[in-house]
Amino acid sequence: MHSGEQLDLERIKSIKMQLKTKGVDADELLKLRDVYIQAQKMAAETITTEFDGKKVRIPGFLVPIEFSDAMVTTDFLLVPIAGACIHMPPPPANQIVHISFPDGYKMKNVRHPVWVEGIITSSVKSEEVYIVDGTSNITMGYSLDASKVFDYQ
Repeated sequence: MHSGEQLDLERIKSIKMQLKTKGVDADELLKLRDVYIQAQKMAAETITTEFDGKKVRIPGFLVPIEFSDAMVTTDFLLVPIAGACIHMPPPPANQIVHISFPDGYKMKNVRHPVWVEGIITSSVKSEEVYIVDGTSNITMGYSLDASKVFDYQ
C-alpha cells in the first residue's frame, strides 16, 4: 500500500469515528446507499410487455445512429428529451426505443419532435452505438420496427 493510500484509509477511519460519536453509522449508510442505487437501476430497467407485438404510435425526439445519405436516418433512438444521449447522459432504459425504419426519415434536427408508428417489442439490451460525439454504450428497453415516421403536430 502506498503512503497516500494509507493516509486516505486513516482519514476515512477518523471521519467514521467522528460520525459514530454523533450517532451516525457511516458503513450502514453506505450499505443503504448501495441498496438504493440498485433499486433505482432496477426501476430504470423495468419495462412493460403489455404492448409486445402491437402497433403503437409514440412521440419523441430522434437520436440518429445510422444514416443512408444526407441526413436521412434509417436506424435511430427515440428519446423523451431533445438531445438526450448527445453531450448528456442517456435517459433510463425504459425511456429509450431503438427504431428501425428502412424507408429512412430526413431529419431536420435533434430538437424537432416526431411521431413514430410501428410494431413494438420489449427487451432490455445494451449496444455500442455511434452517436454524433462518439461511440456510447446505451441500454434500451424497447425496439420498434417503424412503418411511419412523421413530424409531431
